[in-house]
Formats: sequence, C-alpha cells, structure tokens
Amino acid sequence: MFNGFKIIDADSHAMEPNDLWDKYLDRKYRPWAPGGPRSVRPLHVDLSKEGYSRRPADGKPAPPYIQDGKGGLQTYAQAYREYIAQGFTAKAYRLYLQATGIDRVVIYPTVALGMTARQGFGGHQIMGPDVAAALCRAYNSWLHDFCSEGDGVVLGAGGVDLRDADAAAHEARRCVIELGLKALFVLPQPALGIPLHDPYYDTLWGTVQELGVPLGIHGLQGSSTIGREYWGNWRMGTAATDFPMEEMLACLSFTAGGILERFPKLKVVFLESSAGWAPSWLWWCDDKWKQFAGGRADTKEMPSFYFKRQCYISGEPDEPGYGYCAQFGLEDNVMTATDFPHPEDVHFPHVLQDFFEVQPKLLTKEQMRKLLWDNPARLYAIS
Repeated sequence: MFNGFKIIDADSHAMEPNDLWDKYLDRKYRPWAPGGPRSVRPLHVDLSKEGYSRRPADGKPAPPYIQDGKGGLQTYAQAYREYIAQGFTAKAYRLYLQATGIDRVVIYPTVALGMTARQGFGGHQIMGPDVAAALCRAYNSWLHDFCSEGDGVVLGAGGVDLRDADAAAHEARRCVIELGLKALFVLPQPALGIPLHDPYYDTLWGTVQELGVPLGIHGLQGSSTIGREYWGNWRMGTAATDFPMEEMLACLSFTAGGILERFPKLKVVFLESSAGWAPSWLWWCDDKWKQFAGGRADTKEMPSFYFKRQCYISGEPDEPGYGYCAQFGLEDNVMTATDFPHPEDVHFPHVLQDFFEVQPKLLTKEQMRKLLWDNPARLYAIS
C-alpha cells in the first residue's frame, strides 16, 4: 500500500536467467533459443555479469541518468544493484514490492518477449510453428517455477505464438489449468501475415474466453514492421512508434474487426503503449464505423462499445492520458504499470512519485483507486 492506496503493477517484466533454455527447452530446438548457439536471435542478456544491459549499438556504456536523491545521477547498474545482486529472482521482486509499496505485480517477459517475433534488431526471424510453440512452452514452464517462489504477490502471464492457432490454444490451456498463470499474451504482429480478426485465430480467442483469463497485447521494440521502410535504422523513430501504433492496429482488429463481438466475454489488455491514444483512436474509429454503417460495417456496434465492454489499457504513472480516458468514459478500463526492472523511471526506486504528483490534478480519488487496484484486480482476478 502507498499513500493509502492498494496498488497492482499491471505490467512488469521477468529477467530470464541464462540457463532457462538449457533447463526447460527440448534440446532439438536449442539453436533457436534467444542467445543460443547458432541462434537466429543473437539478443542475449547476461545477468551473471551485469544485469539488464543498457549499452547502445556502439557498445559504449550507457551514461548515468537515474536520480540518486542527492542531486546527482547514477547508472542502471548502480540504481538496481540490489536486484542485480539477487539475480532478479522472485525474492528480488518481493523486495521491490516492499520498497515501493506495490501490493501485486504481473510479470511479462524480457528476452522471451521477442522469442517468436517476426523481425528483430538482428534481422528477420525465420522459424516454424513447432519451434515457436516449443519456445513458448519452455518459457511458460520456467515462469511457473519462478512465480511459485513469489509468495502469491508475483503473478505470471504466459506466452503463446500466433503461427499455429490450434497449438496456441493447447498451450493456453496448459498455462492456465496446469501452470496456474494469471494471463496470456501475444505480440500484436500476426506472425503469418494474417490479420488478427481473421477467423483463423478464433480457436485461440475462444479458448482464452473459456479459460476466463485476460489476453495481453504487448509490443516489442524493434520487432514491428510499421514505419520500418520510412525510419530505416533511426532508433528514435522505431522506439516512438513500435508499441502504440502496432497496438492501435490490434485494437482495431479486436473491436471493429469483430473479435470481441464473436467472443463477448473475452478480456483484452493493451500494454506499455501509453493509455492516451485510446480516446482519440476510438473516437476516430467510431467516426469511420459510422461512415460504413448501413450494411458495410463488420460489427453491430461502434469500436468504442466493445473496448469499454471488454478492453483494458495500461499507461505510465506520470502520463496525462488517464485524464483523457476518464473524460471519454474509460475510467473502468485503465491501469498503471512501472515496467520493472526495465529502466523507465529516472526517480527509481520512487516509481510512484510521479503518479501522485500528476494524477491527483486530473483524477478523483475514486478514479485513482479504480486505476491502481479495482480495474487490474478485476482483470487479473486478484483478491
């Protein structure tokens, strides 16, 4: 609890250990693992040496940028040294919650987030559905063991891949029924180039609805093809557009594309793309829907109807987007997240400082209570 509010961090990240793939992945798929020998995905985080790497492409160490509380700055390794020393174990996450006043945290991957991405910083990733499914199984099994040491406050979201909808549905069942994970996630990019609203995926969406857990839509910087030809190698361009624009397209598929109409109990949450785009994007899509009304629209209701009924969105603690969401009638659909242990907040470990400086000017106490606890608790079935 912090400032009198119970708090759920709706989206933070695991820091997978180097031996995850050796311990959990079928050996015949080992060459495709992130950082593995002959891997087509060279990205690798070596926790045993330095924790989460903040080195840019030129290989130079990242400069100090996190405030030390004394007027100076410190590096990631200095600010997060306690958690690095712990190896980012579940115990380290419990210490983080104690230090920040957060009551629960939901964990998504770091390196494994891009384990089945179509494209990454290392180039186009080519793998078959069986390889992608095996990588997901390995990560999900490790995540179950990791969360089992979290004393019920560190909760996991399992990953499924979109190359084979039937295999994804099977793994979704295992994640929830056998492993007890609280959510599932997919990348917003359709791995086969099939739009998300195509009936090809209906077996997966139906299974997730039946399981009663939310489906997270989580982007991955560097994996999106949106704007790639325009930006080239300009990292600022891809960093600014990958998350929100890819998730905006996914949002359109789920709402106007008919997924949520076909599956009225399916819950979807858009993560790490800011919350502020939802009101303007939904207004714009509603306007386009009206132009197609009278037999040409794919759904009976406007996109915003389905979003308000079935979708959630997570934002940054200090963004003004929560106020826009409340004005648009989305106060029951928003949450906040700290993205720990990714180095997003220059005030770390005072990750809620900006929230309580900014949001009381935009939201009522009841709206803040919904955002911090009620909405994510309802979404993730947390009591």
